Amino acid sequence: MFIFGFGDSIFGPSFNGMVSKTVDPSEQCRIQGGSQSIQVLARIIGPIIGGQIYVSLGHAAPAIMGMIFIALAALVLNKGRLIYR
Repeated sequence: MFIFGFGDSIFGPSFNGMVSKTVDPSEQCRIQGGSQSIQVLARIIGPIIGGQIYVSLGHAAPAIMGMIFIALAALVLNKGRLIYR
């Protein structure tokens, strides 16, 4: 829980700052509200889906999901790098 709390305390303010800088001042309330709504839904749905994956894959589920997410992130980052060349 300490690692999650630490990561969330770093991610939350920086993400909200980046989101607020990308929109007009007249749209900030709408964007910040939408951003918070999506984060709340992820905190509700994420554990439910994670629990089902853990039940179906067993104790190896965190490692398997970690490898899948790292591979997806590498693909996304590599694709972004190719676009900006």
